[in-house]
Order: sequence, then structure tokens, then C-alpha cells
Amino acid sequence: MLRRYLFFFTLSVFLLTTSAKTKNFNYLWPVEKSRNLSSAFADHRSFHFHSGIDIRTGGTTGYKVFACEDGYVYRLSTSYWGYGKVLYLKLDDGGYAVYGHLSNFAKKLSELVEKEQLEKQRYFTDFFLKKDNLRVKKGELIGYSGQTGSGGPHLHFEIRDENEHPLNPLTLGFSVQDNLSPVMKYLVIRPQEIESKVNNSYDPLILPCRYDSRRKFYTLDKTPIIEGKVGLELSVYDKMEGSGFKFGVLRIQLFLDGSLIFASHYDTISYDNTQKIELDRDFELRKKRGGEFYKLYVDEGNDLLLYDPSGGIIDTKSSRPDSHQVKIIAYDSNGNLSTLIFNLLIDQSPLILSCRMEKEENNFKIKTEFDDPDDMVEKIIFEKSSLDKIFWQEFRQVEFDKPQSEYTLSWAKYLDQPSLIRIKVQDSFGAASDYKYILINAKKTKAPTGSEEKSKTKLNFEYSFKDSFFVFTLNFSQILKEEPQILLRFGDFNSAPFLLEQTDEKSYRVVFPFHLKEPKQITLLVNGQNIYDGSTRFEYVIPISIVTKSYGGEAKSEDGKAEVKVDPGIVYKDMNLSIEKKETTKSSKYILVSEVYSFEPSTVPLNGFAKISLKYNQEDFEPQKLGLYELTEGGWWKLIGQDLDTNSKTVSGKVRYFSTYALLEDTKPPLIKKVDPYPGKKTKQRKPNIEAIVRDDLSGIGSDLDILVTIDGKWMIPEYDPETNVLFTRPTSPLSYGKHELLISVKDRCGNRSEVRRNFFVVR
Repeated sequence: MLRRYLFFFTLSVFLLTTSAKTKNFNYLWPVEKSRNLSSAFADHRSFHFHSGIDIRTGGTTGYKVFACEDGYVYRLSTSYWGYGKVLYLKLDDGGYAVYGHLSNFAKKLSELVEKEQLEKQRYFTDFFLKKDNLRVKKGELIGYSGQTGSGGPHLHFEIRDENEHPLNPLTLGFSVQDNLSPVMKYLVIRPQEIESKVNNSYDPLILPCRYDSRRKFYTLDKTPIIEGKVGLELSVYDKMEGSGFKFGVLRIQLFLDGSLIFASHYDTISYDNTQKIELDRDFELRKKRGGEFYKLYVDEGNDLLLYDPSGGIIDTKSSRPDSHQVKIIAYDSNGNLSTLIFNLLIDQSPLILSCRMEKEENNFKIKTEFDDPDDMVEKIIFEKSSLDKIFWQEFRQVEFDKPQSEYTLSWAKYLDQPSLIRIKVQDSFGAASDYKYILINAKKTKAPTGSEEKSKTKLNFEYSFKDSFFVFTLNFSQILKEEPQILLRFGDFNSAPFLLEQTDEKSYRVVFPFHLKEPKQITLLVNGQNIYDGSTRFEYVIPISIVTKSYGGEAKSEDGKAEVKVDPGIVYKDMNLSIEKKETTKSSKYILVSEVYSFEPSTVPLNGFAKISLKYNQEDFEPQKLGLYELTEGGWWKLIGQDLDTNSKTVSGKVRYFSTYALLEDTKPPLIKKVDPYPGKKTKQRKPNIEAIVRDDLSGIGSDLDILVTIDGKWMIPEYDPETNVLFTRPTSPLSYGKHELLISVKDRCGNRSEVRRNFFVVR
């Protein structure tokens, strides 16, 4: 069934884009005066693509908005959030047009909406009209630009096809002045497997793109060396004349040695899987660095129909060892393009198979065996450093032209001082092996004086779970005499490392395969000896909560008071969840009723919602006023959920990524201030404007039903902007002369309520 759906959806997209290229569109620009944009189609929004274009209105509201084509009013909606006041047209060509964030509708439409609001006594409305009930002609006034819902003053405008899939308006005849090419900022090379490398590192490499004004394209200053499977990512944005905004691009193409291996095209999107924008862009880098990084490969779980050809992964096993040309072209909707051209060196790093030291009376020898699986070893390099202060100096370099060999380094005179030697081999392409380290005269090393603590070895370690492997990074405070002995224990079974390598003089990278899902914990055992002959033994218990795409999973904190549950299909890849208490200064501004917990991994997007639950155990507060809050990167608390279970004493909420959470109590009612009219005010206006500032700084206003405005007990339509905190209304019919009573009542999500009552007078 899924294959059939994907086939017909792919076919519909193909037919749509094919017909769009041949159809002669003659749509009318939807708003007067302004043709400048603040956002483009398919720009990133949190867990969804931007489904239209945002047209700037110069920081003001009230610009006339027109029907772009003949049709009829299909739907009208009003909300404090999202699109605010929004109008949907069903066009005679079969598609739809959407106009969001309006300040008001045209008169006959506004009267329909007001009638609906007054009958239901709710600001929120969302209703559909019968076909041809309200016909509009191309160019007819249908509303006025505003800033209702999310964002400042602008018009959000969409074109959708007959199936209500959003289309890129800038490819359908709507045009803006844009003669500027996209700007390329950074190229990212991301290893895709546990043994893949870039420049001999397992971490992503971020390289700045440099524009060559003579050759008219971007390039890199260095040639990266890759090994295994890697994916490329591009930080790129578009610019337009007279705008300081950054926009997404329309199309990106990736060529390897002249062959197109990947292309993305942002012509249309589907609401069915719009959350997978977090696979189209790099979620981790956005959280760590900010900015947009387009993936030039299809990541696991990404079924967006934006790619042709799809794939994009560069696998060095299927390419010859050599320098290969990469070309990346990014296009905007006006046909402007930018090109990045650079060379990528595909080469397996040489290996040091063994490295050992032998003493002979007053001299010593270091015997090194090496191999290169696909090239010739060009040289071996020896460097040394003292132990008290690490400073590497090259003291011997020997040239070769062999794929495999052994070299013995001899000294006629033995070194008197304790030293550290490191060795690497390098092939003809410049790719180097990992360093091997050897201690010289370790017995003459003296322990630091003044404190026994200084000679003790401490260990900081980090770990991650990827592709069914645990990866540990071990950072020792002291140099070890030799590689540590490391085991992973679960139950009665001990596992030896799949890979153990020394990454610098005090650090190691250790990789263990791990396919078991049932163990609740594993133990990492580390044994070694530091240069002061002190033995080092560490034992770390690591909780195991493997979550899989097929079965989901759950995890609990060590104290049992924090929990996460993940349903099947929510994760894209297997992951190990962990929950730890986080030390934080308890703010006097808010009432923390739980510990603060950090949920990891926090840099991975989810394909749905996971359920976070925290327990409360205090009795001096009202459970109904509790909420689960996320501590954002900006340092403020964001309400996630309020699902209260008094039996288990938990408060829960749903999240699309993991972060830091705590339970907070909100006992403070919303603030209502700057109310107009003031007490006793006299006005000649029989339909006076009623305004106030309404703000709640924790749980916030959750529904239009939580704001009530009445005059003499009669319900008024409450217009409210949560971003500016402005509440506005006015009577729909003239008030009588004389005294009137105004009531403003506001409730937050935790049930805290504020009220203001005022008497004012309408005079002749």
C-alpha cells in the first residue's frame, strides 16, 4: 500500500512540475505596494518547511490584498497563533491560494466571520464555504495585510495544487527583483560510518568557502582527504536586492567527476512528511552553530520526494585512489546561480602495523612496520617532546617509495631525559596514519611534589551510540606508559574493543560493537599505568536504554523520577537514551518543584513525539498548577506539557527532540495593564476602542477561551497578539449614551486568573 501511495504521489509531483513548466501562469501579485520578501518557499521552520512566501509590508499593516485569480472563498479562519486571520481561495484553475496574517478581511467576509464569532462567543473560527457562495474576480479586494498570528507585519502567501500540496510561487509566475547569486559559506564533510574518516578524523570537517573573483566561482583553500563513506553538506543562502534577509535556495546539484550524483529541488512539498525537513538539513549543526546546512545526500529515514537523483553518498571503496573534482551548483528562483568547485582526495590512510622499542647498551632502536592498502608510503616522520610540557619537534624524516616495509630508527646515544616519541607515516597523496606513541626513559620520571593528588590519574570520558557501536572518548590527566586495557562488561560477558586508537598523548578512542537490546546497563573497565608507576583503574556503569525504529523503547533516570517513552517509528536510527540530573542554580523567579534533568542525545530529530514525564513529591503546592518546561538555549523556560497523573504523581509532555526539563509551578496570574478606557473616562465614540496589555511570563495564555471581554455583560470579540501582548476590541454595535461597565478577564494555562473592571461613559 505504501509503495502504491509513493508511486502515485511521485507521479502526481512529476505531472505537476511538468505541467507547471509548460503552463502560462498569469497570477496577480497579491498585495499592493510591496514586492519585497522576508522569507522564501521551503525555508526552514522548526520541523516543517515554510509553505509559501512572506511579503514584507514595511513594518506596517493595512495594505490592500487582492485575489490573484478568479475563484471563490473556500475557507476562513481566525486564531491568536499560526496564520492568525487567514483566507483560502479555491481558484478556477483547480488550485488554492492562501493569505495569512491579515489584519482584516474585506467587508462582506469580515461580516461573515464576526457573525460566526458572535454566535459561538469565540474568537477562534475555522469554517468552509459552499462552492461559488462567495465568488471573487482576479484583482478584487479580499482583505488587508496585518500581523495576526506569528511574526511581525507581513503577508504570508501560498499557492497549492488541487491536492493542497504547497507549490513554490516564485516558479509559477510570481516574480521579485533578484539579480544576486546565492552565497556559499561553508562546506561540511560528514563521515557516515564508524570507520569513515575525513582528514584522518572521524568528526565532521567544516571548511569555509572562498569566492575566487577571477574565476567566478567558490573554492576551498585545502584539499580534503576522505576514506570510507562520506556525505557533503552546504551552508548556502540566497540574497535579494534591498533586503537584509537570508533566503533558501531553489535547487542544488552535486557532481563528482562531471557526473550528477545528487540534486534537490524545492518546487513543492507535502504536509504528510514536512517534519523531515530536519533530515534535509543538518539538525545537529543548527543546534550547535546556527544557520542552514543542506545535506547533499539522502539520510536514513528521509523519504521526501525532493531528490533526483537521490543518494549522494560518496563511497571511496567504489572510487579509485586519486584526486576527484567536486562541483556543487546552487540556484535561486530567478535563475541566479553560484558554483563551488574543489578537489576531493580519495585515499585510504596508511597504517602503522606495529611499533616497538628495543634497548641495546647505550643506544636504542624503534622498529616500525607499516603498510598502505592502496598507495605507496612516501615517508616516516619522528617527533619528540619533553613530558613536563608537550611541545612537538620533528627530529627525523625518512623517505620511501614502498607500499609495505619496516624501518628501524637507531640512536648511538641514549636519551638522558624522559621523552615522548610519536611516529606517523605518510603516503604520496599526503594522507597520514594515526600517530603511535612511545615513552623514553619513563623510569626517570619524577612524580610532582607537594601533593599526592597531582600524581594521581583522573579520567574524563564521553560516549555515544551510533550504527550499533558504542564510541568512547577517554581523556586521561596523565600520560600512560602504554595503551590501557579496556573491557566492556554486560552480565558475565566481557567484550574486547573493536577499535582502540590513541588520538593524542593522553587521549584514546575506543569502539565496541553492541547489538543487544535487553541489558539495562554495561560496565566500562579501564586499567593502565601512568608515567609515575601509579596504577590506574576505573569502572563506570553506563545505563542502557536502546530505542529502535521497529520497537521504540524507554529510559529512566537513576533516581526513577524522570522518564521518556518512545513509540515504534519515532526514531530514524537506533539510539541509546540517557537521563542525568543537571546541576543548576534554582531561580528565585520561578518555583522549581523537581530536579532539572538532561535528556540525551539532544542533537537528533524525531519522526514524531516522545513522551517525557517527571515526578513530583512535594505536598505544599497545587498539582494543577504544575507544568513540564524545557530550559531553552536562550535560558528561558518553555512550557512543554501539563498532562497530570495524580496517581503516579507525574506531569508529562510530548517533544520532537530531547533537551533539558524540569517541573515548575505557576501561581502568578497574568498581568493586565494600560487599560483604555481608564476609570471614569468620557468618550463621544459610541464604538470606542478597548485596549490593554496582557502578559503572562510562564505558562502563558493557552486558548482564545481564556480571554473574556464584556461591556455591560455583553461579550466582545477579543483580538489578542501573544507576541506584542496587545489586547484589542471594539463594540460591533453602537453603545447607548451613559455609564458602561468594562470587564477584562484573563486566565493562564495553569488556571491563574486576573480581572479588571472599569466604568466609563459615552457622552454626547
